[in-house]
Amino acid sequence: ASRYAAFATARDSLADIATEVRRHYFSGPAHQWSDRRGKRLLGPGLDEVSLSAGRHSILSPEAQAGATSAHAQALRQGWRLEDAGILDSRITVTPLFTQPSWHEKPSAYGLDYFDKQQLVLQRHTAILTDAGHASDDLAVQQRVAESALAWGNSAHASYTSGAKVAAGMVAVDAAWNRPQPKFDWLKPWSGHVPEWHLGN
Repeated sequence: ASRYAAFATARDSLADIATEVRRHYFSGPAHQWSDRRGKRLLGPGLDEVSLSAGRHSILSPEAQAGATSAHAQALRQGWRLEDAGILDSRITVTPLFTQPSWHEKPSAYGLDYFDKQQLVLQRHTAILTDAGHASDDLAVQQRVAESALAWGNSAHASYTSGAKVAAGMVAVDAAWNRPQPKFDWLKPWSGHVPEWHLGN
């Protein structure tokens, strides 16, 4: 549950993750939280399950991808790889329990001892978010284009040179019915991600 919450929050911080976590991991026939007598440990609203998420301090440059090399920071910022703080997702479950009455004598023997314990189960998952992930191939292309150092500067220089050549060759190419060159080198690849990558 904590792993699901961490990854889901990393993808969409505005989503109703708590409801999804309760539905997938704490309800249904596969998740019958009951005591040894068959009494439900979680209420109908699953209010005993709580989710919290927060971010730790941003990692130092030495701990970032590429560390402190000359162009590493520019590439991290251009591709939005720079860590914005490790996401910590925490699930806490406080099951219902049977509170002993004042006249009951607590016993250290027998299974009834466990019926009177208020357990708190907690699990957390910490992950580094936004490490260059993209939802589809078009998003990959957009992210590639955002880096001036890795793409933008070189592409712009190539576009400029190509446009000059194209201007001089348009009359020649027209005689051969050749199409004019296209200088968008990213969008035409949309939808051409190899199948074996989509299947994983």
